[in-house]
Amino acid sequence: MNREEELERRRRQRERIRRQKKIRKIRRIMILVFAAAALVLIILLILNWKKDGSLFKDDSSAQTAESSVEESTGEVTEAPTEAPTPEVTAEPTQAPTEEPPPTAAEEPKSNWTYTTSETMPEGEIVPTTIQNYSYENMRRDLYFLSQRYPDLLTVKVFGYSADGRELLECVVGNEDSGRDILVQYSMHAREHIMTILGMKQLEDLLANYETGTCGDETYASILSQTCLHLIPMINPDGVTIAQEGLDSIVNEDLRNKLYEVYENDQANGINTGNLSDYTRIWKANANAVDLNRNFASEHWTADMGSLVPSAEKFPGYTPNSEPETVALLDLVDSLNVKCQIAYHVHGHRIYWDYGMEETDPELYETDRQLAELIKSCTAVTGDGGYDVMSTVEDNQNAGGASDYFMQILKIPSVTVECGDNYLADGSYNDAPLPIDQFDNIYAENESVLPAVAQMFENS
Repeated sequence: MNREEELERRRRQRERIRRQKKIRKIRRIMILVFAAAALVLIILLILNWKKDGSLFKDDSSAQTAESSVEESTGEVTEAPTEAPTPEVTAEPTQAPTEEPPPTAAEEPKSNWTYTTSETMPEGEIVPTTIQNYSYENMRRDLYFLSQRYPDLLTVKVFGYSADGRELLECVVGNEDSGRDILVQYSMHAREHIMTILGMKQLEDLLANYETGTCGDETYASILSQTCLHLIPMINPDGVTIAQEGLDSIVNEDLRNKLYEVYENDQANGINTGNLSDYTRIWKANANAVDLNRNFASEHWTADMGSLVPSAEKFPGYTPNSEPETVALLDLVDSLNVKCQIAYHVHGHRIYWDYGMEETDPELYETDRQLAELIKSCTAVTGDGGYDVMSTVEDNQNAGGASDYFMQILKIPSVTVECGDNYLADGSYNDAPLPIDQFDNIYAENESVLPAVAQMFENS
């Protein structure tokens, strides 16, 4: 069987699996509907029984029996006359009032539940000195932040990873504004230092909500007209692999397939070395798909990197095939996204353009302004800020999230690459970045979120 036939076979197999999942989902929904209807009927019967003393009240049988007695005796029994009672004027009684149903505003905004036995820190919640800031660290700190700032932060589950981990969205601002700003971090697993960046940006935004300013405007004023949607870790499976190894994957089938991917990569000279070194620089998700090559942009192709599952650069057999990709796009469909920012590592660059100059000049210009704004925010060390780079001129690969947002969704988008390319000794600085770079990264990006929200507050 040649490769084209194999790809077609796998495509048909995936379609069959999708159809089977859809059928099972419909069946489950039907069962739940019938069960709910039966439960409602039972409740109504019970309420009727409590009210009338019987499940079905029927006076006709009693009346028929009385009529039969009268006919058999030939007597007519008159109803006893009642003594006249004095007329009493009573206050009009009020009908019992029922509690009004909860309004949408009263319903809980978050569908996320989390508990921990740990005690919330008295000072800052998000640590910035942990090299491997994990998925569980993030969940714990989001819980603490939501407890400290319950009126400002809402944490939501918007999907699940291939290995079943929650994909979490942090919402700050006016959800009814119709001006949503989407920011996502750690799409590439080994770039997990970006999760700390997102969490710290979030904490400082909340801590300075009333007093922090962008220009002459407070954060509270800006976010009364816009809404930030932060996704601190869009690839939790991949991050967990990069930090804890392949055995951290819970699903046995996935785990076994990842060991096969490791053996195949070793045979092909990709990320050679022992297993620990191999997983430390893992980029993909738990299906060994590079999420930043999985979006169905205009120029997506199956051969834009590895042709088979790998630690990096495998775009998937089909675009938008991964649960993380689908969940992100479903979230976007539920919002009115005005711009998207993707945080990556490394190089002090801001990528923009995505080939829109001729096809959509207005979008192209807005995207340029967005890139220049972020450049100005990062100019805190006297070096003029991050370099603004055209993806067309720099010949960047297609298939990324920002490509898709620009080309297909027509939403202004940039990719911000943080961190140094080289270490102090001159050696190439590949991800994961050392944690001692974080303070500089944060200083350069501290003001980005309120500034971007302000840019779109009147759009």
